[in-house]
Amino acid sequence: MQNKYLVSMVLCLLALQPSFAQSLGNIDQREVATNFMEYVQGGRPDRAATLLDQTKVKYDDHLKSSMKGAAESIRDVAEMTIPAVTAMKTDSTVFFRCRYYAPRDKFPDYYQVDIQFANENSLKISKLIFYDRATLVKMQTEKKD
Repeated sequence: MQNKYLVSMVLCLLALQPSFAQSLGNIDQREVATNFMEYVQGGRPDRAATLLDQTKVKYDDHLKSSMKGAAESIRDVAEMTIPAVTAMKTDSTVFFRCRYYAPRDKFPDYYQVDIQFANENSLKISKLIFYDRATLVKMQTEKKD
């Protein structure tokens, strides 16, 4: 029961997280990204797979394993981190960065998933990149050097 309460609380925070970058991107895509993370965190990879563009993202054992690992990692850090879904812009696209972070830590990022869509009107996810804690610490260390 406590775990369901925690998941609900985290999902509410994800949905309500304010950000300047929210003005970027499609609000419907943001909702798809948030729903994807909700399904992954809730241990429902098959439900999350319904949000994928299956012509671009193959839902195979490797992706299922990545989703399961994401769910475990997120549950491990959920109580000590802040969830956020932020629209990010590159030269060619807008994508959504779903992250769990502790702003006061030396290395604040604990888990992250970058969710990309094929174009500004697409509501199916065309690319996923999962970042675990070790990868994020390495990236943050390289930025500081």
